[in-house]
Amino acid sequence: MTKLSGGFVRRQYADIGAVVLCMLAAYAVIWCFNGCFPWAANSYNSYALQAQRWLQGHLDLGQDYSYLEIAVFGGRYFVSFPPFPSVVLLPFVLVFGTNTPDHLLCALAGIIGAVFLLKLAEGEGFSRRNSVFLALLATICGNFLFIATNGGVWFMAQTFAFALSAGALWCLRCCKARSAVCWSLFLWACAVGCRPLNAVYAPVLLYLVWLRNREELTGAQRGKAWNRLLLSCLPAAVMAAFYMTLNAARFGNVLEFGHNYLPEFTESTYGQFSTHYLAENVERLLRLPAWKDGKPDFPLFDGMAFWLVSPIFPVFLTSWLQSVFRREKTDGLLIGGTALLVVAHFLLLALHKTMGGWQFGNRYTVDAIPFLFLALLCVRRERTTGFVCAAWCLFTFALNVAGTVMAYLM
Repeated sequence: MTKLSGGFVRRQYADIGAVVLCMLAAYAVIWCFNGCFPWAANSYNSYALQAQRWLQGHLDLGQDYSYLEIAVFGGRYFVSFPPFPSVVLLPFVLVFGTNTPDHLLCALAGIIGAVFLLKLAEGEGFSRRNSVFLALLATICGNFLFIATNGGVWFMAQTFAFALSAGALWCLRCCKARSAVCWSLFLWACAVGCRPLNAVYAPVLLYLVWLRNREELTGAQRGKAWNRLLLSCLPAAVMAAFYMTLNAARFGNVLEFGHNYLPEFTESTYGQFSTHYLAENVERLLRLPAWKDGKPDFPLFDGMAFWLVSPIFPVFLTSWLQSVFRREKTDGLLIGGTALLVVAHFLLLALHKTMGGWQFGNRYTVDAIPFLFLALLCVRRERTTGFVCAAWCLFTFALNVAGTVMAYLM
């Protein structure tokens, strides 16, 4: 009996094991070049410094750190990034001080996000083998690999947001518990506290909440159902209140988390966001690497063609067009709405003064992947993965490994 149960357990978790091992193998290759091993110290530890000051009863950093992106306001120095990762680091700061295991936490968040996507695909009816492939397509086969292998402040925020967004979608689509809506909205609120533009995808979450509770919300007991739904929003509302209170206490504005007070924006003619940046940044979203001295020359600042480094974007588009030509029945509102929100998200990114500092690929666009992943699942349904898709993903995996290694060696 023990032998049989052991075999069942191995089969039951083989898909998770496959995803974890593949991700760890890819991580290990990058770590050998960037030195961001799980036990290595992280110099770009803004969130740990902020968490330590919170524990000491202060909102500011107490001093300037010239190598970090520090907001200067009222003669004091603040972390200029959204605050949620510092909340996660609080217990670690109590144990390790500011030498928190940032690289390890970032790697674990990436793995957790991939497992959520894996289980989301299985919950949508895909085979375990195809689910493993799709989860890897959305993570290590794309530009996610670059951000998940470094615990620096910029990458930690993105990796945490990725995992939290994936968890929020899994809760709404796959979790059967009555508290699933509550957990989903809470996780999404936490993701927004890492990457504020994730708020763009609120309509996706609200639509999924409506699909999940439509019968109750329109039934005879709809009054009670709406009350339960409002109560489910309470944890997310608490997180929003925390962000706004913190922003107001630091900068006198409930919507200001500090980025506007970075010197690069305060000294800029047009500030942090402006239509003056739009045309140039749209070109950066689409630009291919140049060819120099007989080899590709990848830009390390302001990004490059997002579709070249993250295969989920062209795979989604081709799958969607294929389903339209075949006149397949799909949730057009969810698929089309998500696609429009991704476009809106990218246009907002293009209004920003920069498309990201030092990087390989176009890391800002990674934030859209969990939401586009669900849309892809709704398009493909039970269709198996073709050889062309697999070949493309193999190419992008090799490209991201080589490009990431190149970035660290330059």
